[in-house]
Amino acid sequence: MGTKGKKPISAMEKRQMRELEKEKKTKKEVKKEERETKKISVSELDEKIISRAKKELIDLKVVTPYQAKEKLGIPYSLSKKLLRYLEKEGVLNLYSSNHRIRIYVPAGK
Repeated sequence: MGTKGKKPISAMEKRQMRELEKEKKTKKEVKKEERETKKISVSELDEKIISRAKKELIDLKVVTPYQAKEKLGIPYSLSKKLLRYLEKEGVLNLYSSNHRIRIYVPAGK
């Protein structure tokens, strides 16, 4: 007496699908690690960040703290401080605000 033969096709398909999912997860983990290395660990505003912000944020129609965070690679709290600072300098104008978010527009527009 022996085995009945090969595994059924459905079992082989399931195994193949599990292997593909594992490969996708490992690729996602590698991408996450790459993104994490791009973030800058800054706790205070410095001249480099301010000058980069002036160059990059002036081209946008509206500027939110999230957009500044994504463009400059800084924490959200620091991007809020940066936008308030740029408003005081006259680079940005406050367009609208509520208790959660402030929306700015470049001063020239």
